[in-house]
Amino acid sequence: MKQLTLIASFLGLTFYCSFSQSNCVTHKQILVCPSIMLYNETNVGQGDNGTSPCNIAGEDVVYEILTPNGADILFVTVDNASNPFLVYLEEQNCGSGICQAFSLGAGKTNLKISVNSYQKYFLWIDSPFKITYNISVGADTGSVYVNIPVTKGNLQLDASMCATPPFAANKPFFQVAYNNIFQTNPMTLSPLFIQGNMCVSVFFKNTTGIEGVKKFTFYFDPNGYANVTAPALIPGFYNAGNWVGTKSNNVWTFIFVDSLGTGSGDFTGTPDSCLVYSFCFALTPLSNNPVLTNVIVKVEGDGKGSGFSGYVHSGCCPVGFSGCNFSGGGGGGGNASAFAFGFADPGGSLPLKIVSFEVKTNQNNALLKWMVMNDGANIFYDVEKSEDGLQWRIISSVKSKPSSKDITVYESIDKNVQQGNNFYRIKYEDDIGEIIFSSVEKIFVSTMHSISVFPNPAKGLINVSGFEGQIINVKIYNLEAKEMLCKYTFTNSGLFIDSSNLPTGSYCFIFTNQYETERKIIEVIN
Repeated sequence: MKQLTLIASFLGLTFYCSFSQSNCVTHKQILVCPSIMLYNETNVGQGDNGTSPCNIAGEDVVYEILTPNGADILFVTVDNASNPFLVYLEEQNCGSGICQAFSLGAGKTNLKISVNSYQKYFLWIDSPFKITYNISVGADTGSVYVNIPVTKGNLQLDASMCATPPFAANKPFFQVAYNNIFQTNPMTLSPLFIQGNMCVSVFFKNTTGIEGVKKFTFYFDPNGYANVTAPALIPGFYNAGNWVGTKSNNVWTFIFVDSLGTGSGDFTGTPDSCLVYSFCFALTPLSNNPVLTNVIVKVEGDGKGSGFSGYVHSGCCPVGFSGCNFSGGGGGGGNASAFAFGFADPGGSLPLKIVSFEVKTNQNNALLKWMVMNDGANIFYDVEKSEDGLQWRIISSVKSKPSSKDITVYESIDKNVQQGNNFYRIKYEDDIGEIIFSSVEKIFVSTMHSISVFPNPAKGLINVSGFEGQIINVKIYNLEAKEMLCKYTFTNSGLFIDSSNLPTGSYCFIFTNQYETERKIIEVIN
């Protein structure tokens, strides 16, 4: 069972205990989501029903929290509390099982509590004083299946003669002007070795959907151009926001940052054509050789409107709680349209290779699958793996196999899956030498999912078996939350705990390794 943990910053005490509750009939029911605020709550007249150590002397209020799709995190706001109080939470059952308690002060407190994806929890407010307060509960709900239709549309380079005159007949979707004179292929940049001004205008269309242009990258050959500069901030051409420019060596990158912070590109979402995006550079031409003056342009969309089918997390924040971070949502990620072309390359529009990537467990192995659009020859896709998401190593390499199809599918198997976290990504080098990475995908292999403790009730030696991976810590608590000491020994057959020094009673045994914590309630008869 996953440990209940508090992920918040406040002064408090935490107890883990097993107890019985005599009266869970008078609880109040809260359904999340949406979150509501219950005002002027009080413990007056509610009775003192809990038992030590989770309970303290004072009247209790019990709330039954229902999360129809389960929850991974509960968010709790207790506001305007008139006195200090204790909060403790139970999973599934009221008055029994494991509880975790937090000692809180008067005023306002926000709690973020990791839980175990159940549909029902019981939250207790307990105070030795008369207390009034307001309370609201939210959650990062469990997985919900969604089917979001594709509304991206047909974001494309617009070759319908918007550019007049075009740079080249086979690429009528962009213009180049140098010192206000439109250029055609091959260019004549004059005078050489003196700074001038080059403007590049690229035309797009999206006539059916909402995806917009988000990013431009310009690659200048240092043998053809010197001293390439550009404005660091350019107002959006259509959407409210700015194109933010950065330079690295001979590469200029412009990313659109919309004013509302939604991640949208420079497009209003209203279907349109002949959408022109112009970027100007001050530079010094060094040559009129078309090979050296060739500029490679990459363009990426914002991915808005990408379809998605699958399970996602959602949720709601309590009233008065800020900073709820849910586990994620579906659609859009890694599905942006992308294009590339060069001033002087022989062909027309060259869509980039777009990699979609997924990892699934297959028995004791990890099955990796990725898809490549418009695959190229002599490309090697390196499969990289990490245990911490920071340090990576190559575990296999797959040579490209381009075909006449638009999509090429690749698979690889990792037969050395480790216990705990396993991170994966795909790395490759594109046609112009840029290193590209796929998204990072993770699988988790449980280390203690089959742990068993016997006998129970126990007398003397207790045998713990079935765990995978090394248990690095064992703690034992009685029902008064006092830690008890016992001798234990690891052997090839498992873990053996000598309970002969424990008085007869119930104990909470906590087993911890690098990744997980597992609890077992054991009756000891001595």
